[in-house]
Amino acid sequence: MANKCFITKKYQIRCSHLLNDCNNPGIKTKETSLHGHHMDVLVTFKGPIDEESGLTVSRDFADQVIKNTILNKYDKSCLNDFLAIPTGENLVAAITKDLLSSKLSKQLHQVQLKETNKNFFSGPICNE
Repeated sequence: MANKCFITKKYQIRCSHLLNDCNNPGIKTKETSLHGHHMDVLVTFKGPIDEESGLTVSRDFADQVIKNTILNKYDKSCLNDFLAIPTGENLVAAITKDLLSSKLSKQLHQVQLKETNKNFFSGPICNE
């Protein structure tokens, strides 16, 4: 049986969003005003360690796919353009869906998102 390993790569996106407060319509707060975040996106891959390269996933290949799939889409964007309700929960689900449609889908284990120092989100475990 081949040795398996997990590798987590960290990327950053800068984006803005506007949330609606359904409980207090018309009242603007920090959360309901257009505001931005520098978010960390952590992508964990799982797989066997390749005997020749010693790698679970090619770092350069992963970086290129993440750049084309995630960074080019979400970095420097307004999340309201992509998500009906642009919360951290919905963003981590959207990024997971995007990556499951990419060339990294079979190696994807999980996507996590750090929105602020107080808010972290974890997507579902994939490929189990």
